[in-house]
Amino acid sequence: MSLVWACALFSLVTAPDLSIEPPLDPISGTFTTVAYWRGATPPASVAFQLANATSHVVWQDSTEFSSPLRRAALRCDTGAIADGAYTLTAKAGDQSASVTLTLRQGRESLPECRPFRSRMLWMPMTGYTDTQLDDAASAGYDTLFTKVAPPYAGPGVPLDFTEADGLIKKAQARGMKAVVGWLLWVGLPPGQFGLARADGSQIANQIDPCCDAAMAQVKAYAEQLLDHYMGCRDIIALTPTWGIYGEAGYTEFNSGYSLYALEKFNRWLVARGEAQVAKLPDASDAYHWLLWHRFRFEYLPQVWGEFNGHLKRLEPNGVKIGAWQEIYNGHMYDLALSEAPGADFAINEMCFPWGMTYDQPKAIGETMGIRYKCNAYTDYKDYYLPLIARKWAEGQQAIGCQLSNSYAEENYAWQSGTAARLEFDRWEDQFAPVIRRVRDTVVIDESADVAYVQMTYPAAIYPDAGNTVTDINLYEIVLRMYGVAYDRIPITRLSRLRAADLAKYKLIVFPGAWYLDDAMWLKLKASGANVLVTGGAMQAGDGGIIADGGVRSLDGLNLEYGKTAGGDPEIAPGCPESFSRDIAEFLRQTPVALPADIGISNLANAETLLSLGGRPWLARSGAFHFISNRMLYACAYDPQRVIPKLSGSKDPSANEGDPWGLASSASPANRLGELILRNVVESSGATIRISDPLPRMSSPYLGDHVERINVTGNIAVNLDKEAHTVSIVCARPVTNFPCAADGTRWKAQVTIPAYDFVALTYDDAGAAR
Repeated sequence: MSLVWACALFSLVTAPDLSIEPPLDPISGTFTTVAYWRGATPPASVAFQLANATSHVVWQDSTEFSSPLRRAALRCDTGAIADGAYTLTAKAGDQSASVTLTLRQGRESLPECRPFRSRMLWMPMTGYTDTQLDDAASAGYDTLFTKVAPPYAGPGVPLDFTEADGLIKKAQARGMKAVVGWLLWVGLPPGQFGLARADGSQIANQIDPCCDAAMAQVKAYAEQLLDHYMGCRDIIALTPTWGIYGEAGYTEFNSGYSLYALEKFNRWLVARGEAQVAKLPDASDAYHWLLWHRFRFEYLPQVWGEFNGHLKRLEPNGVKIGAWQEIYNGHMYDLALSEAPGADFAINEMCFPWGMTYDQPKAIGETMGIRYKCNAYTDYKDYYLPLIARKWAEGQQAIGCQLSNSYAEENYAWQSGTAARLEFDRWEDQFAPVIRRVRDTVVIDESADVAYVQMTYPAAIYPDAGNTVTDINLYEIVLRMYGVAYDRIPITRLSRLRAADLAKYKLIVFPGAWYLDDAMWLKLKASGANVLVTGGAMQAGDGGIIADGGVRSLDGLNLEYGKTAGGDPEIAPGCPESFSRDIAEFLRQTPVALPADIGISNLANAETLLSLGGRPWLARSGAFHFISNRMLYACAYDPQRVIPKLSGSKDPSANEGDPWGLASSASPANRLGELILRNVVESSGATIRISDPLPRMSSPYLGDHVERINVTGNIAVNLDKEAHTVSIVCARPVTNFPCAADGTRWKAQVTIPAYDFVALTYDDAGAAR
């Protein structure tokens, strides 16, 4: 180890010669176990053993170390292993190493929720003073999240860690641990590498993940950082960062179009049996545009997984390796942000009510954005408190993210002295008790019986993508307002799941299913779950894209694509009451005429449940339910809506954008779409926990289409400026609110203060996460 710290506050530990890399992929029925030998001369072989909690050996094998990597890899089939806790041990010579795994149904369980659940993280985004660090420590923050960037010094020249080490030593002096973010692009030789824009121009000194030479340089730079910091007990996590918008390294929407990317894309096409292309596609070539995005969503996780795996092999002492993963549900997918296999945690921006990461249960979120909308700390608290409570219930943990007074005055056009008067740079100190209160709240799971598919890369290339993304996001908002317990599954992850993995769900909601190939259809069908697909379902597949006016035949169905009918919604003759409940009464009271839209213009050989303009609107065939257009967007359509201008900062990364276009929460037809989705959910056998939700609203803080109340697990959240009492269905009797039996379940009358949350307690609390 190359580092010798002058500061006595650092203590070094010697890495063992033998270490195990835990399995990275929790999906498949097998996992690869890898042992590494760091010493000069490894033993000839390593023996692996897998035992359950009572030390009963259920599997063992051995393999030889390879040279010169000193790596021993073995694939273990866990299909016959029962659910439970297991110890995986490797023995080589006189050394041994072990890791603990939780296996379920032959697969490793997903990573533990809330990877920093015992800590209070403070991230000074725009620099900090010693006084501000003192204030943060006094407020209860015990972990500094700091970014380091020792500049490239030349071939073979040691990096200068003086400034970076000074930041960490200041935290140590105050009894704080550190999470260290690495800005990897500063490790590139200046002027040697860049990132290509779609027009061919270059962004200098940025990482192109498709350029092997640049990635080799970044990898070597990361090794120097790791070698320097490995062994410091006060550094609890490391976070490599490729680019300002996330791990993909793309700093602009139209970047990533290099010759390196073209070469790798063509290799990918050939492997699929497709012809090569002369240039990278754009939206004018819809089919290759789809494949280009799919390629990026497959390639980038591969690069990330290899990068994280390399770091973990070099750092066997259990320090967490994270990913800067600002990924939003349907928005900004032109950046091709992706999963980060092997990452122990993921960082994103927490300010968006609709924003999610790929891995919400292991995410930590900056409380950075939207401050330009706040005139005082109380505004800031009212914005973030309900958000961090709901996301804590989902698994995500808030980071106290500080901005300096000078940042506010430079970016928000505040008059000189305003930030100091408002104590802007201490809002996170004031917010610390709120974060601690949320963090200390015990979350009790409500078993999810609905899966909500995040469309990821198809959302970037769907025709009329903006309005399609609006529709996709509204499905999740309506599920929340009805209190439906659901799991988010990105389509990239869904492609790796088996039908048996999906069988536990009663309903799979597949919004905006324009891209849905035959293999995915067959997997969904084999799962036995009810499936809801919306929009132009299956118009695009691996075989190409059906032109408007064309027909796809599938399972005896004929799906015709193109402009869908607008007009008056009607209940079809013979429609079961379970699908029509409350809709006729609503239409009598509120006449609705919906606009024409894109999607499935006609659907033959399926049972029509609701019609629109005389053509099928909601139809079903077996377990599959079709909504032929973008229903929730159409119901919210309001050509009179004035789109708000929300940008208030010169720093674009701190701005909020309005994602709704001409979709308004004030549209009276919203209720119709909500009733239809509710009836589909209940008809599938899934549970509605809030049977009579309040209408969606436009909040001065949180934006349009916000549900007033939501419930996740035992955490009920109020995003409104007024207190509300709501009836919530629970599987067990609630002890801290009025509660009465309702069939096999219970109904509790829960009162939630404005911009706040409450945690339900039970007489049988169940297993807390």
